[in-house]
Amino acid sequence: MISRYCPIINKKVFDFFLSKQFTKFFKSSPTHFLFLDLINDNFKKINQFFAENKIDYQIFYSQKANRSQQILRKIKNLGKIGVECSSQEELRMALNENFLGDEIICQGPKNEKYLKESIKAGSIIAVNSINELKKLIQSKKRLKIFIRLGQLKISGYEDQLTRFGIDEKDLNEAINLIKKSQIHLIGFSFHLDTTNDDLKREYLKKALNIAITLIKNGVFLEAINIGGGWRPQYVSKETWIKFNQNIAELILEKQFKYLWKDYSFGYRLKNNRLIGEGNFFPYFSEEIDNQLKKIFDFEIFKDNAMHIIRDLNIKIFLESGRYLLNQVGHTLASVIEVGQKLNFNYLIADLKATDISSQIDIIYDPILIKKDKMINKEKFIGFIFGNTCLEDDLIFKRQIVLNKKPKEGDYLLFVNTGAYKMGISETPFISLKIPERIFIEDDLS
Repeated sequence: MISRYCPIINKKVFDFFLSKQFTKFFKSSPTHFLFLDLINDNFKKINQFFAENKIDYQIFYSQKANRSQQILRKIKNLGKIGVECSSQEELRMALNENFLGDEIICQGPKNEKYLKESIKAGSIIAVNSINELKKLIQSKKRLKIFIRLGQLKISGYEDQLTRFGIDEKDLNEAINLIKKSQIHLIGFSFHLDTTNDDLKREYLKKALNIAITLIKNGVFLEAINIGGGWRPQYVSKETWIKFNQNIAELILEKQFKYLWKDYSFGYRLKNNRLIGEGNFFPYFSEEIDNQLKKIFDFEIFKDNAMHIIRDLNIKIFLESGRYLLNQVGHTLASVIEVGQKLNFNYLIADLKATDISSQIDIIYDPILIKKDKMINKEKFIGFIFGNTCLEDDLIFKRQIVLNKKPKEGDYLLFVNTGAYKMGISETPFISLKIPERIFIEDDLS
């Protein structure tokens, strides 16, 4: 039941760390390594789907996935790509890399300064509320906007709540305000805090229906922004199934010694039955083309959705952070101590849990890189703790398995941390520095 859950890792990246090339750059623990050329491969895979289906499109990099300016610089050189910003500071970073006008979408709630800078930059503004729309109209500028769709009436998803966007009940008010103004509505957008492709499809279907109704009434729309949430494969399908089965079995059989303080990953035991579902991010996912096919797979007015989109000459905008940064970022930390408590083995790594994780648990194990080549067949099964004085500075809420027992001075490689994991929760707690970022821009050949 206690297994090792191996991550997928790019072979060239793996060889880089196994060959100890990293020691030229590794000055302090932890260090984030970012292999920027790998962005190219991810970008090409998204492009391929739209090219094969003959749909006009534009990709926007979701800058919030990683705050590194160097990534923006790399993205700029890819060609047909823009940037999605979620703050005034992100907008300034994009402008500093010479992204301009239609190459920038400004998302999210906007304070006065962010709104003014979005207008000044001539960016496309995704309007988040009626109040925000009225402020834009008062600017007397001819702005390009998306209406961000909020709560929609969709059968089977009545409990799906979002605090963002303009709800369906308020759409007529928004459209009427726009008709009387100088604002240029280019289309609708949505970004859902879900990995549910079915719900994304329902939002796209609704957006297309509304767009067609408006076009029939003389309001021409140019684009629909289908947002982000595109997922890479962090682990194999077999690993993903095994992890889910094993966690369920541990909880059912009350093997709580393997779980930190009876942590249940979202499951509950009731009358010796397991209820609920695991609150994990889907670390295994279909390839990007299948994810996209799934949300475009519906009929509208007795015709295929892709045909309608092509016939109406509607451009599809897509935002991507996690997928564009797949395999780009990896985090290396030193082992401080390996020991044993009364009930468990432990390893202390020279990093904070917040350096590589957010609210979501990482389900796959790190890779142990030994400092020497001494043969050690003894396995390690235990908890990995961070280097602060907090009880909850825990890297994984379950015991992990390493095929060899680590010792002080060895390294742990945390794989595929480039999107969100290495930035969303970083903090200089107890005056520890934010981890250094090392950018490697060759192809590792």
